[in-house]
Amino acid sequence: MLEPIKKLTIAQKRWIKITSSMTFRELSFLIQRYHMNFNLVEISQQANLTLERTRQIEQIALKKITLFSHI
Repeated sequence: MLEPIKKLTIAQKRWIKITSSMTFRELSFLIQRYHMNFNLVEISQQANLTLERTRQIEQIALKKITLFSHI
């Protein structure tokens, strides 16, 4: 019997690497921003952070996607 990880596609394995490199907050912000269509102001208010800090966290998460997408 094959191990579950061997059944994954290359894209799925890459996505696991990308998301496992992120903090919960980073992943949460990206989900809210790009899946739930929240804007940065809404996310910053919900997280009780400044708009600038929210933008920085989003940029860190996007950079991780860029870095790990080439592996």
